[in-house]
Amino acid sequence: MSELVNQGNEQVIPHDYPMPVRFNDGVRTAFSELIADANGLSYLPWPTAIALANRPQIDVVTYDGLPYIAFFGGAVVAVEGMSGERKQRVWLPVMDAKHKSVSAESLDVRDINDAISRCRAKAVAMLHGVGLSLYAGYGGNNIAFLRDLGVKPTSDISQVEPLTANKPGKAGASYVDWVAAYTAAKITDPAFHFEVLKFHNVDMETGEEQLIPAQRVGNSWMVAVKLTYKGRDHVEWLPIMGQAEVMTKNGLKKLDHQPLLNPTTHDWNRAVMRCLTRGIAMLTGYGLSVYAKEDMMTLQRLNEQAANLTSEKPQLTVVQSSKPASTEAPAPVEINEVLIQPDDEVPEDHFLYAGPVISNEIDEATRKNVLMRIGAIDTLERIQAAKADIDSKYAGTGAYDLFISALRAKREELMNPTQLEDLEPAMEQEPSIEEPNELTCSKMLNRINAIRSLESIDVAKQQIDEAYFGTLAHAEFMRALTAKRNALRQANLAAA
Repeated sequence: MSELVNQGNEQVIPHDYPMPVRFNDGVRTAFSELIADANGLSYLPWPTAIALANRPQIDVVTYDGLPYIAFFGGAVVAVEGMSGERKQRVWLPVMDAKHKSVSAESLDVRDINDAISRCRAKAVAMLHGVGLSLYAGYGGNNIAFLRDLGVKPTSDISQVEPLTANKPGKAGASYVDWVAAYTAAKITDPAFHFEVLKFHNVDMETGEEQLIPAQRVGNSWMVAVKLTYKGRDHVEWLPIMGQAEVMTKNGLKKLDHQPLLNPTTHDWNRAVMRCLTRGIAMLTGYGLSVYAKEDMMTLQRLNEQAANLTSEKPQLTVVQSSKPASTEAPAPVEINEVLIQPDDEVPEDHFLYAGPVISNEIDEATRKNVLMRIGAIDTLERIQAAKADIDSKYAGTGAYDLFISALRAKREELMNPTQLEDLEPAMEQEPSIEEPNELTCSKMLNRINAIRSLESIDVAKQQIDEAYFGTLAHAEFMRALTAKRNALRQANLAAA
């Protein structure tokens, strides 16, 4: 029974709140059996995410007494949790079932409640790691996501080959997804923090001044994100861009990457996450190589657009790749290759639900039937046969990457049956280094049990991360450290 603690004239009963899951442990927490589906999209329900993260405190942010802020003709909700010693705010637009921004005039409490629920799930993923691989398009396969990411707590991520995806289209450019960049930064610095900056802007129609997370620049808009990585700060800016009509010599045409004069909250959200990704590249070096390549493609695109605006072609010198761009549909990939869902142009995958988006080319019944057949595969030979069948029938469709990812997961299960059977349901890991033997594990657990101070807990955690991160034993050592930390805190409270 808890003892009463005097605080001035009040008596307060201390609560033994559980320790929330740390990011580097949460990103390995298994949840694939808990994924739900709605409208062909996969997501982790927010109560499940909260429970798996050990009930962290996630508070709704209010603006003038309301649980949302209205701007750009729509509304945005936000929640706050702890990132290290600082509060981290996570935002999400209020969207309808078709993933379009809900106008402020038609907003109702159901829309707001749904947005807050989704925002909570996203916050748990970003602050505690639980469910993050789903946002990355890996369908809850934590092992594959972390293996492909290739980042450990001691990694210099400026030297790590970034995990990339390809934009939709036959010759889509590579880009760094926000999930990959954010996870790399968070694994190597658990205190990594970002803040979407707010600015005073005057509504051009009403003349009212409003503090919103965007800044008017001329007749268009920009967002700014302040990031802190390993004690170093950086502020990154990015225009809110999208498709817009531009007058060309052949009349009005819709061109991409144009500044938007009247953006929606959906456009704003995409800009924020892209700004966060680019800020991580600037601050940590992760993904800079991809941005360097993108600059050359941007120069070529501007050259082509300028040629459409005038009858004379501008004399711009563009560095061309020695390999001509392919005009053919992308070839089917091998199961062993890195596969992630290209979602830069699909906000549903980023900000609403967390799973891969299914193209209209494949109906829901077909998708479920193929996934069920993949789940029933029991030999590696059938994996190859299934892949050939999927290549012939679904290559180039929106469901192709989903089917290949499911095949990869099944292949790993068949190649490592013992490892997967012995895996504790609460953790999902793939050894990236040699597993410690039983004697080593026993000695480490004894050392943890002998710890006598909270300061030593932190030292031990750093040593264990450096030596065993990526092994199955790491989860067992982390659980022992957590239990020891809680025991020491209770002993200190009793002594006080």
